[in-house]
Amino acid sequence: MPNGNSPSWLMGHLAESDDALLELLGIGPRLFPELTTIYHHSRGANQSGHLSNAALVERFNAISAVLN
Repeated sequence: MPNGNSPSWLMGHLAESDDALLELLGIGPRLFPELTTIYHHSRGANQSGHLSNAALVERFNAISAVLN
């Protein structure tokens, strides 16, 4: 879809948001603070540095394990 969000972009945002929950819920510090720089910025800002699908799934699984 033109100018739309790719599945990996959405997964990156989800992983970044879940990582932020660790601090918000008082569980501990973020596991991957670099996700904020890559996936949490204003529309139209530099969107380079996206992680591979495998790297995103690995980070998402690690964050989910701590949240669970």
